[in-house]
Amino acid sequence: MKRNLFAELSEGFDALAEARQGKRTLRIVEAEAAPVGDVTPHDITPDTVDRLASV
Repeated sequence: MKRNLFAELSEGFDALAEARQGKRTLRIVEAEAAPVGDVTPHDITPDTVDRLASV
């Protein structure tokens, strides 16, 4: 079955609105951010842009 991303986003925003009104308690998950390396303009090549666009 194909996912309906719009429906999932709408459900998430509805849940967030309810949580802000005190009608619902959302689960909180904490995660550590992965370190990001330094990127210079020379690191971005047309091939890099094409690969990122296809993700």
